[in-house]
Formats: sequence, structure tokens, C-alpha cells
Amino acid sequence: MGLWAALAASLWAAALQPSRVVLVPIDDRPATGQFARLIGAIASVDVQTPPSSLLGRFTTPGEPDSVLSWLESQKLNETDAVVVSAEMVCFGGLVASRTDATPLALAMARLDRLRAIRRANPETPFYVFATIPRVLPTATLETAPWRDALGTYVTLREQIRSGRSVDPSAWSRAKRKAPTARVEAYDRMRRRNEAVLARLIQDAAAGVYDYLTIGQDDAASSGPHVPEGKRLRALVDRLGIGGKVYFCEGIDQHSNVLVSRAALRSAGWHPRVRIVLSDPAAARRPAPYESKPLEKTLEDQLLASGARPASTDREADYTLFVNTPKPPKESFERFCADLVAALEAGEPCAVADVNLGEEGIADERLFRAIWQSPRTADLLAYAGWNTAGNTMGTTIPAANLAILARHAAMGSRAEAARRTFLLHRFANDFAYHRLVRPIAYNLVRELQPRRPPFEVRGEAFELADSFVRRAMRSYVERYFRERFQEEDALTRRPLWELTPVEAGLPWPRVYEARLEFEIRPAPATS
Repeated sequence: MGLWAALAASLWAAALQPSRVVLVPIDDRPATGQFARLIGAIASVDVQTPPSSLLGRFTTPGEPDSVLSWLESQKLNETDAVVVSAEMVCFGGLVASRTDATPLALAMARLDRLRAIRRANPETPFYVFATIPRVLPTATLETAPWRDALGTYVTLREQIRSGRSVDPSAWSRAKRKAPTARVEAYDRMRRRNEAVLARLIQDAAAGVYDYLTIGQDDAASSGPHVPEGKRLRALVDRLGIGGKVYFCEGIDQHSNVLVSRAALRSAGWHPRVRIVLSDPAAARRPAPYESKPLEKTLEDQLLASGARPASTDREADYTLFVNTPKPPKESFERFCADLVAALEAGEPCAVADVNLGEEGIADERLFRAIWQSPRTADLLAYAGWNTAGNTMGTTIPAANLAILARHAAMGSRAEAARRTFLLHRFANDFAYHRLVRPIAYNLVRELQPRRPPFEVRGEAFELADSFVRRAMRSYVERYFRERFQEEDALTRRPLWELTPVEAGLPWPRVYEARLEFEIRPAPATS
């Protein structure tokens, strides 16, 4: 680093004070709250969330009124930004938002209270995120008998309403199988949620919120979400607030994206990102569970996070390598070679693996290519889970704050936090979903053969949780030793140490795992 660059970095570091962001996540899953806290730590952003006991956990709704009281108790005038999930404060979480349990009047009263909190803190930026519900209700033992039939019915019904032809026998069968009471409750839920989203848009237009993101939860090509989205976009256009309301794919990643936005706004900086795709032609096609072309999903996540696409390679602050769905063999091999070459040349780069297939699992070939490099731990960020929007909305915020920390010379604490989240993603996105989760599913099927595997209770849960805990502890410790511990070239002393690893199943299902650990600078030895 040259003298002037070093001086600029030191001045910038002195100007940047530790930031504090207050976050109300959509529920208590790791992806919706823990990820944002770990990402924030990369650039010394203290992300504070309500007690987990107040947040939604699977089919048990959170406590919106208690969460709002907690929010009122925070010193928001001393906070860099507030990030709030509308589903949490209105309904008690994402799963609760897919039912009609909360009346519209109560949801609106809670939004009134949120608006009052914001107006009491006019100088603090408020970012709100919300979702257009997916077609299918949450998969549970209760919904299992009718969930798919309802989904088929409402999808065909929407196709008919839009003027498309459907198979008459399929439509007759769908009407017969979908329970009338369930359909009526489902329709009430969707009307209520659309009214809440319209209210949020109107509040954003009135200046109540600085920024509103509306995510599409698990998009399909047709269904009631399609006309809902069109009506909401038309409302945004009529109000002329396209710059304040952003429509994105996915929902679970929005905490990460908006924490990044808050941190970059506080720093007064927008990183420029160079994009490299494993298959450029795939940019024009939607990824699974999404409705927009991949290039648009990528642009949405990038801009919402506070980053900007680089106009030229020279101006880029880092390169984002995106492994697109089903890349051709030659193109993929060239992509991997370019990625490893950039990594080993010391260039700042990050990886978003969206070649996830229908199961939402990272590409093993890409993981192996990255892992064979001795500089694996130098990646700014990596993610590959569930959907393209979820993945990009995890990689991009982490890379943004990692490059911010480097530019501001934040030191070993920031480096330790970056390494922690990078190891967390390798262990969770690859080891858990690719290697551990399939075994856990088979274990559950053996332990409860007469029940669907997507909800696990009693002894089956205890045994599956125990297996996941042991397996994930082993993978984290192994991955740390192989690529993250490192040694001083002269003394052979380890440079980093790993705290004890805690792992398990956060919800009564094996779809995701919770990991708790930190990488820290190793203490000096005499």
C-alpha cells in the first residue's frame, strides 16, 4: 500500500466509529438473524435483535406487541439504522404470516405503532422488509393432508382468471380435492397481506420509512402472487417512489442485505463489484423458485445492499464469481480456473453458488475447486443455499463489509469475523446440506415411518438433533484445521484458534442447522 493510500485508510478508519444496527428479524432461524449479526461483525457493526423468545419459531408465532415494546425501549436516536420485518411486527413471523390468524385491523394497528416509533426517531434511518407470500402454505403435519391440493387449486384458478386454458378434468379434480374452508382462509390471508403491503408502500411514500424491500417468497410462474405483485408495483409507480421501494426475489436474506445497506450508508461508501458468471447465457433465465431473470435478481440484491456494479474492471473493489444453474462443462471449468487464479493472485473475490438444483444444495464441484487452493480462507465471502436470491443476498453483504473493513484497516477483529462467517458458510452450505442433511432425512424416515419427514418431534427429533450436533462439530473442526488455522512461517505457531463448536437443529425439522463458534487470533506464546 502506498503512502497516500495508507494515509487515506488511516483517516477513514479514524472517522468510522463502531456502528449499531437494531434488527427485528422475520423469525428466529439462523439465516434470518444470526447471519446478519455475523456479517455485521465483519465491519464492527453491532447488530442487536430482540430476545429469541419473542420471535417466531416454526408454527409458534412470535410476540409482535412485545417485540414492538422492545423496539420502543432501544435508544434508537443513538443507532445507525433500524431494520424491521413487517411479518414479525404484524403477524409474529414468516410462518404465521401464511395463516389468517391475525385480523387485518390488528396488523394495521401494529403498523400504526411502528410508524409512531419511527416518528419519535426522525433522524434514524428506518428500513422495512416484507414479503409477497408464496403459493403453498408451510409444510407441517397439520397441512400435509391438503397443502398440495390447495396449491394446485389456487394455481389453476389464477390461470383461468388470467385467461389461460387449463385441463377441464384437472380443474374439476382440483375443485373436488381442495377443502373449501382452507381455501377461504387462504384467500383471507392473501387479501390481508396485500393490504398490509399496500399500507407499507403508502407509508414509504409519506416518508415514514427510508427504504422498503418487498421480497417474493418462492416464486412460481403462475399463482395469486403474480397479480398481487403487479398491483403493488403499479401502486409504487403511481406514487412515484420507485427509488424507495425495491422488489426482490426471496425473503430470508433481507436482514443481511439491509444491514449491509445501513453499514455502507454510515461509511458513506458504495463498493463497485465486477461480475463473472460461469454461464453468461444463464443470466437471461430465472433460477429455480424465482420469477425474474438471474441478472435482474443479481442487480436487485446488489443495489439493495448498497453496492453498485462496476463499469470497468479497473474500478471494481472486488469480483463476484456467480456459478449459474447448469453451466456447460467447458465454461464451468474455465470459471473455476479463473476463480482459483484470482484467489491465488491475492485479488479480492467472493463466490455466490446458485447452481443449487431443486434441492437448494451447493455445487460439490465448485466447493472442491475452491478447497484445493491453499488460499481458500482468503475469499471475501461464499454462499450457496436454498435459492439464488438467498445466496446472493448472503454473499454480497458479507463481501461488502469485508472489503469495507479492509479499506478502513479494521484489523484482526474484522479479519477474525470474516473468517468465522466464511467457515460458517462452508460448513453449513456445503457440509450440512450436501453431506449431513441427506443422512438426517433418512434417519428421520426410519424413526417416524408413518409421518412426513418435514416435521420431526419427540425421540426422532432428539436423535436427529444429536446426530447433526456431532457431525457438524466434526466438519467445522476439520475444515478449520485444513484451511483456516494457518501457521506463522517462522515460528510454526498457529495464527488462529477455534472456540468450542455448538450445533443442532433450530426448528423441529432437518431442513437447516444452527452453528455457533468463533475464529479468534491465537494467543502469543512466550
